[in-house]
Amino acid sequence: MYGINNNPSENNFLLIVNSAKECLKVQNYIGALDIVLTLPDICGNVEYQNKKLGTGERYKKWYKAYIDNHESALKRNKVGLIISPSYDAEFVYKLRCSFLHQGETLQAYLKNKYNEVTDVNFTILFTIPNKNNRKLPTFQTSSSGPSWGPFSSGGKIEYTLSIDVEDMCKKIISAAEKFYDKNKNKFSDFKGFASLNNNIYK
Repeated sequence: MYGINNNPSENNFLLIVNSAKECLKVQNYIGALDIVLTLPDICGNVEYQNKKLGTGERYKKWYKAYIDNHESALKRNKVGLIISPSYDAEFVYKLRCSFLHQGETLQAYLKNKYNEVTDVNFTILFTIPNKNNRKLPTFQTSSSGPSWGPFSSGGKIEYTLSIDVEDMCKKIISAAEKFYDKNKNKFSDFKGFASLNNNIYK
């Protein structure tokens, strides 16, 4: 069985990573996301343990160093709006805080981030595969709505950011595994969930 153990071991980290992968395998996407969003926390703490950085600073610094160092920016083109990249270190950290502490996603995040943009209604969707294992990739849509009628958007642009939860999880897991493979010695003091033998349940 598994339990909390104070014995430091690099294998403790692999138990956490493998738990996230098992969640994805059985399509437990909430469980997978819950675990995956902690991986930059763990890796950032291991990588920058001797530096005086706050939790958020460590998280975002590691994400930028090992996953994507680009910051999302809102741009307008001929067909509408686009945010590139779709999400960044700040977004993932804010999602981590909101999801792990309140069990909520970031519906107000884009509105708050781009508060100077007053002609857009922002929506964020987190998508998962359906029962036939079909899914929508991470993508964006934007369109101008009518300024009148029962479905009026007040003339505002309707912008939707759809994020593939499975893809996000796999991207972070892959980066964490690569980081671990190259830095196993740094995990030698990591204390987490460790394997325990318990003869009572045999």
